[in-house]
Amino acid sequence: MILVAGLAIQQAKSQPYAATNQQTVAQKKSATSTPFVLPPQLQPPQVFRTFRGDWTYGGRWIVTGKPSIQRMPPEARLEIRIDGQPVSEIDARGSQLSIVAALAGAPVVSDDPYQAGPLSAYDRDVVKAAATVTLGSGKLRNRWPAGMDQSDVASMAEITDALVAAHPYVRDLPGLLGVPSGRVALRLQSIEAECLTCALVPLWSAGIPAVPIHDGLLVTASASAMAEEALRDGYKATARATIQTRTDNAAGA
Repeated sequence: MILVAGLAIQQAKSQPYAATNQQTVAQKKSATSTPFVLPPQLQPPQVFRTFRGDWTYGGRWIVTGKPSIQRMPPEARLEIRIDGQPVSEIDARGSQLSIVAALAGAPVVSDDPYQAGPLSAYDRDVVKAAATVTLGSGKLRNRWPAGMDQSDVASMAEITDALVAAHPYVRDLPGLLGVPSGRVALRLQSIEAECLTCALVPLWSAGIPAVPIHDGLLVTASASAMAEEALRDGYKATARATIQTRTDNAAGA
């Protein structure tokens, strides 16, 4: 069963999105009346959340369009203009690892969870890939899955050992999250999406256009400082997680 909750970001005037519980978010509302100026062939974004089975699994923000802004290359997203203004993209660094650390009550040991302790000896992208495999499967893995093999850089077993040394709580993700291993990824998606929701609501309420991009936000460059603060506050309020943010700005921003 797939449950859908969402809203539309439209050019037509309507009431601002109001915070409410997940079960009643299914009513579509407009987040803003500000027009998006997009590259040719693109349409203004429609955003919604998709849950899996119940309201505690999945729930990631999905952005549709032609094509989806969410699926565009990062450099292409920075070409978008909102009400004539250049944009900024703010990301939560090591989002799900930061959430897991917070759930375990672990102290923040690095500005970048993917480079904490012994992980700093490895390429960040390789560590991120290994962490994605671990969190996605809900258990430790000794082999790279098909299509993600990075053995020419480091074996999965080697990266896993370093990951456990830096973040020992990943040993028992089902116990930490209180779900079967096959549900760990969906539960983490739910918590992460709630963090983004907590960040989006004050921005939308203030009339600031903001589009969820995976574990980050796309906003006008003039609102980037407010969006950075909202994203950090969202993770702190929802998951008690302390995150560092990264901001990429469009040329001229």
